[in-house]
Amino acid sequence: MKNIIVIDSETKLTKTDLNLLEKKIGINLPVEYKNFLILHNGGHPKKDCYPMISTVLDGADIAWFLACYEGEHENLLKEFSRFKGIIPEEFIPIARGSGGNKICLGVSGNVFGKVYFFVRNWEIDENGQPIPDEMCTIANNFTDFINSLYSIKVEGKVNEKGIFLSSKYIDKHDKYSLPFSTEAKKHGSIVTDFFSQAPIEVEDYIIERVKKANGLTLKYEVKSENKKYCRKIFKDGQIKDYQEAASTPS
Repeated sequence: MKNIIVIDSETKLTKTDLNLLEKKIGINLPVEYKNFLILHNGGHPKKDCYPMISTVLDGADIAWFLACYEGEHENLLKEFSRFKGIIPEEFIPIARGSGGNKICLGVSGNVFGKVYFFVRNWEIDENGQPIPDEMCTIANNFTDFINSLYSIKVEGKVNEKGIFLSSKYIDKHDKYSLPFSTEAKKHGSIVTDFFSQAPIEVEDYIIERVKKANGLTLKYEVKSENKKYCRKIFKDGQIKDYQEAASTPS
C-alpha cells in the first residue's frame, strides 16, 4: 500500500482502540483497513480522487475519511449507527464524498474487504415506488483503493458567474494509481509504456483531458533535464510524441 498524505486527522489509534471499536460494532474489520486507521484516523487525503470498477461514472472523490473519536463530525461510530438499516448489513461506512454519498467497506461474506460507493436514492419511479439505493464497486480490496488514489485539477475559461465555459482536467497519477486509471484501462500500453520511460526522479504522471476535444495528452517532467516529455493520443488511436520546456526549470 502506498503512503498517502492525510490532513486534519484525529489522534492516532492503538491496537487496543481498534479492538474496542470492533467490539462496539460487533464486526471484525479487514486487516488492511485496521492498519490504515493506525496511520490515519480520519482526515482529508491530498490525493482525493479514485476510479471505479462497476459504474457509469469515471470516478468520484473522498471529502473525509471517518474517524474513531469523541467529536460530532465524520464520526465512524455515529455514522455506522445512523446508517444502520439503510446501508446493507454486509457493509460499514468508512468515508464520504463531497456530494454526501458514502464510501463503504465490505465486512462479511463475498464482499469482505472490498470497497464500494453507496448511492442513496431519494427519488421515486413512475409507479410511485422508491428507486433502490445502489452499491457500486470501487476496488476489490482496501489496498487497491488506496493505491488508486490520485488528484485532479481543473483549468479553463470561466464566465462572470464563475462557470467553466471550456475546461481541461489535469489528472496527477503516480506509479501506483496509473494502472487503475480509466485511461490506462482504455488505451493500455499506449499509456503505460510512455510513463514507464520516465526516470526514477519523476513522481507525477500527468494525463490531460480537454472537454469536448479529441484525445488525451500524457506528460511527465524531468526537472534535471529541464524538459517535459509529452504524448498526444488522438481519437483514432494514433500517437504523437514531442517535448516541451519544463515549467519549473532547475
